[in-house]
Parts: sequence; C-alpha cells; structure tokens
Amino acid sequence: MNTRVNLNIFRVLLVFVFSVAVGSVVSGETITPSPYWKNQISFPDEPFRVVGGSASEPDWVKFTIILSPYDANVVYYQDCRQYTFHYHFATELLDPFIGMSTSEYDQITLYEEGQQAVLGAVIMPPSGGWPPPPALPEYGIQFVRLDPYTREEIAEMFNIVKASIIAEPEVQAFYFPSYEQLARRKRTGRGSNRRASRLVRQGAGPRVMPVILKGGRWVS
Repeated sequence: MNTRVNLNIFRVLLVFVFSVAVGSVVSGETITPSPYWKNQISFPDEPFRVVGGSASEPDWVKFTIILSPYDANVVYYQDCRQYTFHYHFATELLDPFIGMSTSEYDQITLYEEGQQAVLGAVIMPPSGGWPPPPALPEYGIQFVRLDPYTREEIAEMFNIVKASIIAEPEVQAFYFPSYEQLARRKRTGRGSNRRASRLVRQGAGPRVMPVILKGGRWVS
C-alpha cells in the first residue's frame, strides 16, 4: 500500500513539474519583479498615477507592452510618481532594455521596423486643483510611436490595455490619439477619427476620444 501511495505522489509531482515547465515555455520570458511596476491598474484612484496640477490637467499612468519573445498580452504599468518617463523606467527595471542609451531605446520603441516594445499611457479625468473637478466615468488609452499604427493594431492593443484596467461596468474607454499618431495619419491618410468611429460601430475597434490633450505630446 505504501508503494502505491508513493507512486501516486510521484505521478502528482511529475505532472506538476511538467505543467510548470510548459507554462514557462508558453508564457515566454519574464521580467524581474519590482514594486515600481504592475500588470493591472484601477480606475479612478490608481496609486501609480500622476495627478494633474489643476482642474484642467488630466491624471495619467504610462505603460509598456514588451513584444516577442515576451508575452505581448501583458501590460507593464510604471509607478509614474517615481518614473515620469518611459525611458528611465524601462532602462532601469525592464530586463531587455536595462542599460540602453536613449538613442538605442528610441530606435526599438518609436519605429515600426525592429520594434521591441509598445509605449503608451492611460489618460484619466482631472482630479487635482480646487475646487475638485467633477468625476467623469471615462478614460483614454494612448499609444506612442513616430510611425503610424494601423487601425487593426490600435484595436488589438486597445483591448489588451482595457482588459488590464479595473473599473466599474459603466466606465467608458476611448482611444486617445497621440499628437504624432494624429498628425501622421492626417499627412498619410492612414485612418481618421471618422473612419475609426465607423469601425467601432461595426465592432472592429475602440471609440475615439474627441479631444486632444493640450500640447498633445508625451515625452518618452
């Protein structure tokens, strides 16, 4: 009987070890844990967010999606109180980018060719200033790249980010085009707010936020 029990224990351990090994292969590379990043945030009271200085300045949290061989369905939100810029966060805490120069990092994040990571931010309604601004049940998702993304790429990435944001069911998420994406699309004709809105009605993409942040630029 002891032999049978030991054999069953061995089988359970073997299955467990095999499952862990397979899971490691499926999930790809991993990032060294840190208290300054996480894979989910909460709306509206996210501790990682930067609070705008006035009732007209939005709150925001920046994020990075690392591409293959890492899992491109995983979002890395940075503690923006400690790391204002994507570059400083990534080159100190995200393993594949540690020690990169600014030019090296820009080359593999801001251009389509050779891209290794997607940069972006979640834009939240203002919560700073006095009197406190009214709470709005909506937020924007923005992606940063000098080369334009296709509508299909935007829709796929938008859904990945949205799935990582914990919010009440009535909260609405919008696509918030960056200055570069909006300007490049106008010059090249690769998409527009009107066409993106039509895709949304057809269930193929996110709704476009109708306003652009004052100044429009997010520095990496």
